[in-house]
Amino acid sequence: MWNWGVFSSVFERWMTGVDLSEKMLDIAEKKIADKKLENCDFKLIKENIIDFESTFKNGEICQVDNIICNFDTVNYLKNGSEFEKFLEKCSKNLKKDGFLIFDAVTEDIFSEIFENDVFLDE
Repeated sequence: MWNWGVFSSVFERWMTGVDLSEKMLDIAEKKIADKKLENCDFKLIKENIIDFESTFKNGEICQVDNIICNFDTVNYLKNGSEFEKFLEKCSKNLKKDGFLIFDAVTEDIFSEIFENDVFLDE
């Protein structure tokens, strides 16, 4: 789920990255170290996004202002049930007026960018 991308510069004070892949978390940790950011709090957690709850030490839910799940992360969910669980967890983790921002790729896009079995990135 973690993809460093351009969003890292937007949220350089406090951020939690959640991913099932140890390799992706290692890459994120290295990129955070390379940026040498001061006064920033980054947490990297190996967990499935459909199970993740941000909590305080006392067990209370630590609700956040925004959840950003980009770079086709939801495409890795196995079915509609997992997508619904993802939405439920996001709702639980968000403050009342918080925002969930995510993207998804549909099958239609594949015919456009993989025209004649050739990848086109215009």
